[in-house]
Amino acid sequence: MRFFELADALHPLVPGGLTRTPYLREMISMFTTVTEAEWATRADPSTLPSGATLERMASVDKAFTKKLAKAITARWGIKNFVNILDGLELETQQLITDNIAAYGEQVRLDHFPNDVERLLVEIIHEKAGTDNGRAKALAKIAIQVARVRYEKLLLARSRGCAKCSRPLGISFHGQQTNSYVIVFLDSDEGEYTADDFAALCKSCGEKYELSHTPQDVAELRQSNMALSLNDQVDESHVPLGLDQKNTQLLIALSITFRSRISLRTRPTT
Repeated sequence: MRFFELADALHPLVPGGLTRTPYLREMISMFTTVTEAEWATRADPSTLPSGATLERMASVDKAFTKKLAKAITARWGIKNFVNILDGLELETQQLITDNIAAYGEQVRLDHFPNDVERLLVEIIHEKAGTDNGRAKALAKIAIQVARVRYEKLLLARSRGCAKCSRPLGISFHGQQTNSYVIVFLDSDEGEYTADDFAALCKSCGEKYELSHTPQDVAELRQSNMALSLNDQVDESHVPLGLDQKNTQLLIALSITFRSRISLRTRPTT
């Protein structure tokens, strides 16, 4: 599949019935990222091509230059594009899936954000003629897709920030505003679960994403284990009449036991 074909298939992504040039500019801005100071400069891939070039890119593969493709690979905005794709109405996702199928490519509706963005990355890197950054981009897609999938679960079971216990929302003049970051806990696994992520307040989340240690990851994984066990230990699993304090003690003992088992069964290197 060529870029102009994918761009045509993705047209329902951008509302407003834009013509070719503004549509392609808007679409490119959705899957690239630049700083505020770089907006509308030559560092911004969405403004790098001229209007005439974008017009030709909508129907001619040769108009999409290797230079532009390389500029895009250096500015992938994986998180934003996954969020946009995931947020589309099911009918729109189905329409785009059918559009892509008409060009001979298959996208699974139940894996829509993952499959569409992976297809985009493959097309752009092929045009750029380089695999540099490709594996990293594909890994980021898998992480962000899982982050979006488990976000509601993580928030529902949280007891505030997993690091400092502060609320994950801010109240101001009676208005509640979300204030959290879903961070990824380093993992080499290909299939991620909710326990590979943690809900942190913005302050702790920004610090974690800037820099974190294996100890930070271990503490957050232990917090996830406690939350998971807390969900499991309900009235049907706790002896009748056991008070809250002893219930929490039971959870703590379970965590300690599981941690020791994990250490004992961890393969040696």
